[in-house]
Amino acid sequence: MAIDKAGNEGAWSDAVTFTVRDVTAPGKVSVKLNVAGNQVSLSWQKAKDNTGVTAYEVWGGTSSNDLNLLATLDADQFDLRLEDLEKGEYFYGIRALDLAGNGSDLKLSKAVIKTDLAAPELALLNNQAAKNSITLA
Repeated sequence: MAIDKAGNEGAWSDAVTFTVRDVTAPGKVSVKLNVAGNQVSLSWQKAKDNTGVTAYEVWGGTSSNDLNLLATLDADQFDLRLEDLEKGEYFYGIRALDLAGNGSDLKLSKAVIKTDLAAPELALLNNQAAKNSITLA
């Protein structure tokens, strides 16, 4: 009910129901990188959020401006290993997602692979070059 300055009372209005939407993104996730040969192990701590984190997205690429979604992981997974990487620089970031779909900003980390991938070893079992074919194992 509303009352004006003169004391006049207005009629009650109809009740209105509304839902407050979660618009708060989870906090940024810092990723720790461990490079060993041609693999990178990523690990991170649980992100903070007002309603709880539901998943983590792992983003990566060879440029900080051109990242690809590499994996979407459950909220209780805090590590990932990437193998068979070629020599070069890689950038990785973790985005935490909450139930409302809000995503944290990416905080990127850089990994440098200094080792060339080993060339596959081929063993000739039966050299049949004269017949234009070679059997490899």
